[in-house]
Amino acid sequence: MTNVVRIGLENLDDESLAQLFLLAKEKAAKRNEAATLIPQVSRNEPLVLSFAQQRLWFLAQLDAAGTNYHVPLALR
Repeated sequence: MTNVVRIGLENLDDESLAQLFLLAKEKAAKRNEAATLIPQVSRNEPLVLSFAQQRLWFLAQLDAAGTNYHVPLALR
């Protein structure tokens, strides 16, 4: 925590500090409610590609003989 934030929090009165605490508590509760599980899909049919996978497929079709993703070395 920076000194500016620490000083600001120390200068709050009890009522303002309680309101800030309640606001933070409400935001945390909403964030937990918004979190959802990834839905389970059937494996009996083809899966939908993500946008990144679609983009890579499209680029591979444009440059079918290219070796852009097959770099024979690594740099540190």
